[in-house]
Amino acid sequence: MNRWRFKQLSNRSFLYVGATLLALLAAFPFLWMVSTSFKPPVEVFAQPPTFIPVDPTWDNFRRLFTATNFLTYFWNSLIVSGMAVILTMVVSAAGAYSLTRYRYLGREKIAGLILCTYMFAPIMVVIPFFILAKKVGIENTHFALVLAFTSFCLPFTLWLMRAFFKTICS
Repeated sequence: MNRWRFKQLSNRSFLYVGATLLALLAAFPFLWMVSTSFKPPVEVFAQPPTFIPVDPTWDNFRRLFTATNFLTYFWNSLIVSGMAVILTMVVSAAGAYSLTRYRYLGREKIAGLILCTYMFAPIMVVIPFFILAKKVGIENTHFALVLAFTSFCLPFTLWLMRAFFKTICS
């Protein structure tokens, strides 16, 4: 094997080792969460902590499904997030297509305004949105949450879709 080929294999192996280490580092919190879910309460707070449970148990999962309304909360989350994604994609696709395909006065100003609204922190909109939802009578509903999440995600999604449509429409 010549020197160039050995150097190429050596560089590639360092790349794979580095990528594996980074992946493990990124996955560590998730792995710790899974490990902790199988530990009894005494072992969760033990000092020093252990990664692999000494006495694994399914009681935490049994308690999750019997003592809480986890399935209801999980189903609500699926409905709200799914509907928010669908609404965000439909509205942003239509808006981005309009901003890239059609020529009209103020098109670039509208695109800049969308970018400016993305710079606002969502917390700045929460109280006015709550007041508006209360006046309309939709507070404490899935519909209000879907509208809130859509309004938070829409500027970014529209800006991203606009860039996408520019690449395929130009």
